[in-house]
Amino acid sequence: MCFPTYGHTPGHQSLRVRTEDGGDFVLCGDACYLKESLDNLTLPGVIADPEGALRSLQLFRTLQQEGSTIMYGHDLDFWSSIPTGTGEARMSATPEMLVNASRAVRRALVTLEHMNSENTQEWDRTIKTFSHARYELPDGRIVDGHDDVLAYWLEGRAAVPDQRNELISLEICEGGQVLLYFYLRGTPKGSDHGMERKIWAVFDFDDDDLMTNERVYLDLPSADVIANG
Repeated sequence: MCFPTYGHTPGHQSLRVRTEDGGDFVLCGDACYLKESLDNLTLPGVIADPEGALRSLQLFRTLQQEGSTIMYGHDLDFWSSIPTGTGEARMSATPEMLVNASRAVRRALVTLEHMNSENTQEWDRTIKTFSHARYELPDGRIVDGHDDVLAYWLEGRAAVPDQRNELISLEICEGGQVLLYFYLRGTPKGSDHGMERKIWAVFDFDDDDLMTNERVYLDLPSADVIANG
């Protein structure tokens, strides 16, 4: 599950992974560089939001007290101490290297790239998160194919030029889909009043961990809907 850990950058996310054997791991990314940073609640020198960064560290400390293993973003001593699981062998790895080890993490990262590039309206990046671009919308419409999806994006931004999404939660579902819960915000063209609503989206993926469909819902979809559409 991805969750907001703002401070280092405005939209920073960290990842919480629960394993089948009951393990609970938090990959901090850039929200917590070092073990010392968490032990002493010390912040790096240049960050976007010091108050937000401190709140993120306090959240990590709470999760640690509840039993989570904190995976510090840039602590070489920490990463070199992690066992491979056999004998005395040890490994030295960075979070970036670990991405290749987990389908769930890859799909989470593709989904975050999709969201972030939508917010900056870099459609060449957004389209690359799909192997086949397709949307199923709450009103029953289906937008299918590269050209139609691009037109759908441009039409939406023409109506709401500053439209953006803000993550509430990200969940990897049992069938490998990603369930996203987020705020949709923006100010419609010609209006002085912003709009905001909570949206759910289910992302389907191919075997290469690229999206094949985004299904959008106004209410939380059931497990059956998530699995079968």
